[in-house]
Amino acid sequence: MPETRHMRIRPATPAELPALQDIERAAGAGFRDLGMAAIADDEPPALDTLERYRRSGRAWVATDEQDRPVAYLIAEPVDGALHIEQVSVHPDFAHRRLGRALLAHADDHAHEDGLTGLTLTTFTDVPWNAPYYERLGFRVLSEAELTPGLRKIRAHEADLGLDTWPRVCMRRELTVPESTHRPAARVLCLDSAHRLLLLRWRDPSDGALLWEPPGGGIESGETPLTAARRELVEETGLDPAAVLDRSVLVDRDVRWNGKRYTGTEHFFVARFTEERPPLVRTGLLPDEQASLDTYAWIAWSDLAALPHPVEPPQLLTVLGALVPDGPWCDRA
Repeated sequence: MPETRHMRIRPATPAELPALQDIERAAGAGFRDLGMAAIADDEPPALDTLERYRRSGRAWVATDEQDRPVAYLIAEPVDGALHIEQVSVHPDFAHRRLGRALLAHADDHAHEDGLTGLTLTTFTDVPWNAPYYERLGFRVLSEAELTPGLRKIRAHEADLGLDTWPRVCMRRELTVPESTHRPAARVLCLDSAHRLLLLRWRDPSDGALLWEPPGGGIESGETPLTAARRELVEETGLDPAAVLDRSVLVDRDVRWNGKRYTGTEHFFVARFTEERPPLVRTGLLPDEQASLDTYAWIAWSDLAALPHPVEPPQLLTVLGALVPDGPWCDRA
């Protein structure tokens, strides 16, 4: 089976919606062992319902190493909170913290949307329902705490016969990522064909992937240039002398491993005379080795087509400021 470290969370695609239905059917089978055959036999959300969540940007999947969905979550805002309509994990991928990771991903999006918490409705006595969510920080809401939208959801569930078994509404307040201000320096490395070196990192907290130039924090006593050259050697093994003593300042606001990193970073440029110089990554710490997924020399014109986010998003503008005579300056 694929290992958890290969897991990735991303938006669902239209073609994957039938796979979400298959996940739901497989996940529901466990209810039969609890004498809840009606729940086990219940049909998954209809394709048009899943498409509505997808179009709203609130249908996410956790995928295996072949990028195939093995778990999913759909949600929508209800009375100032993000209501989790469904979160399901295929039984073959159970006990790998995929549900936890999907809920953490929903946390991030709820925070970005200015919402105050996560809510859901679930069965009280099913081990992987209310008891599981309690371990993740959800609490049961009293009747008096139910908002109008939650009351409407509960009434609809009662009409569907779900209240045949004890059921509750739960809420978890948003976990706001700790904000850390860390001065840093990064290097835009260009090969002889104007390709840009990017490292692809896997977030340890939720498996999300992102592309970023080499670089890192400025240590005590270092200048930005010294830090940029040191980081380049540690992460790539490339010649630090190639880093030119000229930089531009870039405001950063990025989340990594459950924390929010903000601040201004120095971006430098390094030019190499060969195509795609090979990298040596022996200078990385063990946790960095585990998080570094791959690297690539990427044509500047292909940046927008990368399937994972590029940080910083204005990377092409930064490149134009550092190398104003490059081919990217004619893209308009």
